[in-house]
Amino acid sequence: MSARRTLMGVLLAVAVVGFVLHARVYWGWTEDDAFISYRYARNAAAGHGLVFNPGERVEGYSNFAWVAIAAAAIRAGLDPVQVSKGVGLLAGALALLLSWMLVRRVVPGAGFTTLVAPFYLAVSPTLVQHSVSGLETSFFALLLVAAVLLAAGGTSRARRVGLVAVLLALSLVRPEGPFLALGILFLRALNLRMAGGVVDWDEPIDADTMARAVPPDDRGAVRAALLDIAIYLVLFGAYFVWRWGYFGSPLPNTFYAKARGGLHGIIDGGQYTLDFLREAGGPLFVALGLVPFVLGPRRPAYWLSLGVVAAYVVFVLFSGGDWMFHYRFYGHIVPILAALIAAGLDLVLRLPRPGTLRALAAYAALAGVLLATLLSVANSELRVARIVLPALARHNYLSQNYEELGVWFRENTPPEATIAISDVGAVGYFSERRILDMFGLIDPHIARLHGRMHYKGDPRYVLSRQPEYVVLVSLNDEGKGYSFQRIPDWAMNAQPEFHDNYELIRMVPQYWQDEFVLVYQRRGASQ
Repeated sequence: MSARRTLMGVLLAVAVVGFVLHARVYWGWTEDDAFISYRYARNAAAGHGLVFNPGERVEGYSNFAWVAIAAAAIRAGLDPVQVSKGVGLLAGALALLLSWMLVRRVVPGAGFTTLVAPFYLAVSPTLVQHSVSGLETSFFALLLVAAVLLAAGGTSRARRVGLVAVLLALSLVRPEGPFLALGILFLRALNLRMAGGVVDWDEPIDADTMARAVPPDDRGAVRAALLDIAIYLVLFGAYFVWRWGYFGSPLPNTFYAKARGGLHGIIDGGQYTLDFLREAGGPLFVALGLVPFVLGPRRPAYWLSLGVVAAYVVFVLFSGGDWMFHYRFYGHIVPILAALIAAGLDLVLRLPRPGTLRALAAYAALAGVLLATLLSVANSELRVARIVLPALARHNYLSQNYEELGVWFRENTPPEATIAISDVGAVGYFSERRILDMFGLIDPHIARLHGRMHYKGDPRYVLSRQPEYVVLVSLNDEGKGYSFQRIPDWAMNAQPEFHDNYELIRMVPQYWQDEFVLVYQRRGASQ
């Protein structure tokens, strides 16, 4: 047994080291959206408050706790980019370990098949790349899998305090956090009620367990679980009231910018989910996570995990997905999903009697599924790597180009200048100029227009604000004119008033996807 534990520990360490080495490949990849959080953090650290533009209270971030971490780093004299990447890498590695622990909670007694979860997380780019992208993805994933483990791990006072603390932190990291937190708390209370609060949570909840449930008046554990819900609501409610008072809106501006797409948004979310299923290993591999539902036993840890995954899929469908490579939104639940898949694999391997022809056929089929999964993941990663990694090496990725443009604005324009642009992250952070967001993430007017994320635009409103500079991004169209892929850019270029009042002063080729950045200046504006 000691040798078996030692080998298990060694293999876990190999998975963690593989995760870290894999993440090093992507260390230089910082998403443009991360710089939105950094600008909020810098303004907060400088005493301007949680604002993107000083004097404008708009909640254009969706990761309060992450902004707070970056602000603390800035106050300490550290680079928020490097700190966020370091915290993200650590969170990703810890999420990998907790995913392994979750498999053991879902299927107690599982052997080396538990390692499928951590090794999958180390190989798949979904969590790896987004752990070092500068965003909060791996931190949120760590808190989510920790919450499931705590909720399924018993009802001691220490676990209850830990659970409420983790769920509160989860709720401060992303706007969907409160809904997941309440779902976990209510599902935990329901499981306790079914079990009467008196059985070992490693046991499945079935008809016999329910028959042994004690009368409702004697269920101290259930009452404690309801008290935990009340405590959470009070604590999060205090933050919610503060945030509403500070920004003047019950929901973040990013919600309005991204979640008003109607049926088109749901279609986008469905396509995003199907693409993730294909590139994350294929439907057969992911379907292994449903094996415990079919075969049992269905322990509380399984119900909690399955509930979180299902709820998050619904969120993705209604949010319309995300634009980033490697499916950032699903990075939030991939440690839980990996645990469910590993648990299902363990149960399937137990079905046939060892040494029989049926067992050999089952092992061969599962080996084929795992091989297909590895090839699918590798193919999707290589496809992206061939596009992005060379651009990063040439310092020519999207956010890197915008960094250079932001520095140009800082060095060549007056401090009071306003820049209208669709991609506001790195340009906003490095330019230190007032930004008018044509996508609407930090602009309430555009955010509340009806339409899908990135498909909104109001060029007349933008022109009425009279920005000194307007930045549009076009494709090289072989001399036949400019082609604008971003809807706000296309709409602005179609306005005669824009061309009457603005002149092109700079055209910068971006070899990343053969784009050109066009910088326009308002006629008569000082430079």
